[in-house]
Amino acid sequence: MTMWLAFGVGVSLAEVELRVVEHGTGAPILDAELVMGTGEILPVGPRAQILLDVAQGMHIWARSPQHQETELVWDDSFSSPLQVYLHPLPPPMEIVVEAFQETPHVSRHAVDAEIVLETPGALDDAVRLIQSLPGVAIQREYSPGQSQLSVRGSQPGDNLVYLDGIQIPYLYHYNQYASVIPTTQLGQLELFPSTFGVQYGNATGAVVDARTLDEAPVHLEGDASINFVMAGARLAAPLNKGWWASASGRRSFFDSAGKTSDQYPVFPRFHDFILRLDHQKAARATRFKWWGAGDGYQRAVGELDVLDPVERSQTARFDFGQEFHVLSALHEWTGDLSKGRAVWGLVQHTRRGALSGLGQEDMREQAVSHRLDLSGTGHARWAWDAGYEVRGSMTHLAVTPAEYEGLLVAEEAPSLARGQEIDARVPRLIGATYGDLHLIEGPLRVIPGVRVGLDSDQLAWMIDPRLMTRWRISSSSALKLAGGRYTQRPATEDLFRDDPTTLPTTTSLQLAGGLEQTVSGRMEFELAGYKKWLKNPIQHPVDRAAFAQPRGDAWGVELVTRYRLREIVFLWGWLGVAQSRIEEASGHTVPSDGDQRVSSGLVVSWKTEPWVFGFRISHGTGLPYTPIAGSVYDAGRDSWIPVAGQEHDARFPAYTKVDVRASHTWEFNRWSLTGSGEVWFVPPKSTALYPVWNYDWSEENFVRGPMLLPLMGMRATF
Repeated sequence: MTMWLAFGVGVSLAEVELRVVEHGTGAPILDAELVMGTGEILPVGPRAQILLDVAQGMHIWARSPQHQETELVWDDSFSSPLQVYLHPLPPPMEIVVEAFQETPHVSRHAVDAEIVLETPGALDDAVRLIQSLPGVAIQREYSPGQSQLSVRGSQPGDNLVYLDGIQIPYLYHYNQYASVIPTTQLGQLELFPSTFGVQYGNATGAVVDARTLDEAPVHLEGDASINFVMAGARLAAPLNKGWWASASGRRSFFDSAGKTSDQYPVFPRFHDFILRLDHQKAARATRFKWWGAGDGYQRAVGELDVLDPVERSQTARFDFGQEFHVLSALHEWTGDLSKGRAVWGLVQHTRRGALSGLGQEDMREQAVSHRLDLSGTGHARWAWDAGYEVRGSMTHLAVTPAEYEGLLVAEEAPSLARGQEIDARVPRLIGATYGDLHLIEGPLRVIPGVRVGLDSDQLAWMIDPRLMTRWRISSSSALKLAGGRYTQRPATEDLFRDDPTTLPTTTSLQLAGGLEQTVSGRMEFELAGYKKWLKNPIQHPVDRAAFAQPRGDAWGVELVTRYRLREIVFLWGWLGVAQSRIEEASGHTVPSDGDQRVSSGLVVSWKTEPWVFGFRISHGTGLPYTPIAGSVYDAGRDSWIPVAGQEHDARFPAYTKVDVRASHTWEFNRWSLTGSGEVWFVPPKSTALYPVWNYDWSEENFVRGPMLLPLMGMRATF
């Protein structure tokens, strides 16, 4: 490209200060050089600036190995100092192959920010994309269940969520409008759907492990974004002596619309933030963070369309709010033969649900946690992992029962729905240690390991042996197989009962394996299967306290394909067939919460500067729910009392959703602006969100979401 500098008539020779910076960021390009018309090559120096004698008509070429060359043709008038902007070179045609990564987790799915910012339907939110990964039950958009994560047949409470090694209370804001982790702060996100290594425990379901960015800014940088759901911003700046700081925050603005309908008198509101201070020096890094999230909303608990005006005015309203705050410190180091990470955290979580003066629940929990992870290599043929974690908590739960109306808010306020009066505190201490060996013999890798845990709730050792093996058949194919034992004590909220010792430990024997194959080093295919055998799975009925069933099982087969040409195109498709069941004490078998027989999805994104186009479709068969079988009239209260039907005896309609997206980026000297537009489409048969009933519980209906939702957003980056 050629830049003409015309300044009118002036002297023919003068001295000018010239500085070479990057287009879009303004960062100095320290390895830039100038090629004079005479052929002389001049480096710009340690500050990317240089003094030159220039004359009318002089040609100067500015260049850098990582940037496009720019030609300057000098006029006889000049201005000093002068900044010359170089455009970064387009990225190389890099093919990314995720298969064959040597980890102790046989089942693993990774998500990065690059994929998310190009994926329709994710609202630029990395964690929302988890809902579309293989093995994850596809939930109905906008529904209360959308904020839950059911993976390979597991219940939401069977899963663990970590951010930088700290276990956090919940992953999504209400109705999954967004996750509690801003994508701009996200460095890595991994989902281990089952049969994970000994690093994680006290979970029979899945593990979500997220890590924040650890790249230090070289200058003040940031971004600001807004869409139809929320607005957010981020700032990061270097300090001195290896220190840097950053801050980010997001806030929804639905509630600013005020009262828009009787069904939802106030739209959900939510926020999240992260403040952090980092220090990096050589092979060591230290990070301090204060972060948190909060949610709140109000809604009618019945379907107002099936009620007459008097009944509508008497329908109860539900006020809900929850938030958590975390103070944490992290220290990482890398040596010649080992590396490690130590994490400390203080977590406070509160939740409150009130049902129009009929009843309410208040939960407050404070927890302190510490985690140490170590890994190393002793020889080319073996390596090791070891560590421990400990978590102490104090939970206070106060519940004023809400009679039968509590059944209508069982998703959001389970303790309120169960009708038991509670006002108690439960202290708890959970600890575990783990270790494994990586034994390597040519193309074969075998990883035996064991995890030993102890819970103060029930002073009994939890010993979980596990084994993973991977065999590279060739440069383009590999076989993998893993199995092990997984144990999980009941959640603390389930211990608020007359006799908490009646809840046993849930154990799960898990087996998973599959074949990974690449074609021409580009397209990846994976065929995976899994099986779980459960003993004492905990059930959470809507009308009474949690209890254990004798056994359960889950199985599934997943076909996954990936193709990714970095910065240009990626394709991700999957098809899953599965079944998850619970066997009751009577011998009767019922579907579990996450029993989705068929699920599938396809994501395609194509980038052609300055446009990015995306398409996504997801489909899942209906998930089960417990219907109301009938009702009994109570003359004393002049009301109908519902009678819950057979557990999970009904199913939602199948769910399908199609998303399309287009975005355009405008580049300026020091900043860029990206505008995006999306359209979400849900077919009429898939719009059912959750069931509601009329006054005497004889008529069931569904609250339905929108079929078509257009969204627009803007993001400025500097």
